[in-house]
Amino acid sequence: MEVRLKIKGLTEFPSKLKSTVIPKILKQWTFLYLSFAQKHFVEASQGSGDWPPLKPSTIAGRRGKGKDVRILRDTGTLFRALDPVAKAPGSLQKMDAENFTVEVGYGGSAGHPKGRATISDIAEFHNFGMGHNPIRRIIISPTDIERERMRKVANETIQKELNKSVN
Repeated sequence: MEVRLKIKGLTEFPSKLKSTVIPKILKQWTFLYLSFAQKHFVEASQGSGDWPPLKPSTIAGRRGKGKDVRILRDTGTLFRALDPVAKAPGSLQKMDAENFTVEVGYGGSAGHPKGRATISDIAEFHNFGMGHNPIRRIIISPTDIERERMRKVANETIQKELNKSVN
């Protein structure tokens, strides 16, 4: 005995998954990670994170010029490049649906407003503590809470599309 069920829409689901659903999930993951990175940046730049504090001479120099004394916030360039919506100069947002990967952070050739280095170069100098800069990790691994949020978003998106396909 054999029973065959043909559920309308389900046969197209695998191709829809690759062409529509996965890119949507990757876009959501990009947004979630960059939002997480900006939150980390804000906390660390205000001294409540794991970044070493600015030298007293740096703080005094900035105050004397009326500039921002938060860590890595004197121009706002590195922070803006992490904006998940604005895609400011220096922002890197690459999504690869074929390999189900997201690459985010800093990239490109946009110059930093304070010199000849690119925004990506400046981020790297700070992230890895190059030159006279102490290590100030800007791009960090997502926390377990963020990973769970990403997993949940993926599951909900797939379920929603699956429900659309079979109804």
